[in-house]
Amino acid sequence: WAVRYLYREDTSALIPKGVRLSMGPATPATLNHVKIILKACKDNRPVLIISETGIGKSALVGYSAELFGAPLQRFLMSANLTIDDLLGRLELCTSVEGGGEPRFVFTLGSFAYAFLHGCWIFLDEFNLVPDPVLQCLELAMDT
Repeated sequence: WAVRYLYREDTSALIPKGVRLSMGPATPATLNHVKIILKACKDNRPVLIISETGIGKSALVGYSAELFGAPLQRFLMSANLTIDDLLGRLELCTSVEGGGEPRFVFTLGSFAYAFLHGCWIFLDEFNLVPDPVLQCLELAMDT
């Protein structure tokens, strides 16, 4: 595991005593990772989690979001992902009620929706994303 976030404060109070873990049994190292994630989010800092496949990163982030009380949106990234998939696209609306003219409508993408509604955004398999999509995500997260 590598949870990338440097902190200097005591994190022992971030997980209340007696909280039942919905992610199953947790080792002291896992609890420490949860504390690091909660501290980073409390400080409004991004977190990069690196580990082998099947280790439990998704469960760790899901449980941390649950403890933090934040909605979580997970995105399974791939080489086929487009900017439109994440941010949105213009679509021609042809089903016009009341006899009006066809018009273009912007459909918000799932990343933009999660971003606007304050969700935690978990970008799984981030290394597979094409460069133009990475650049858009970077610009969005810099705001």
